[in-house]
Amino acid sequence: MATNAVERFARQLRQHPAFMAHALQQVMTAEQIDETTLARQLGLTPRRLTRLALCLRPRPDHFDDDVQAIADYTGADPDALRRVLGY
Repeated sequence: MATNAVERFARQLRQHPAFMAHALQQVMTAEQIDETTLARQLGLTPRRLTRLALCLRPRPDHFDDDVQAIADYTGADPDALRRVLGY
């Protein structure tokens, strides 16, 4: 299956700590899981996981509101998203 430009861009963002792609990569590495497993944990399809990866990380001073906004935008389970982010 060919990787599209958006997926390639999301993978590039794994090097940028301001983006969810970075946080997701850290989780996959720490838990030794792949994207499909992480997507399942978050209640997402792989395509929605890419959408999540493109989001900025929640701001510490607006964490709950940002997590909810990201969950609303991507369809992720907000509680699972908090767990993935270590909160």
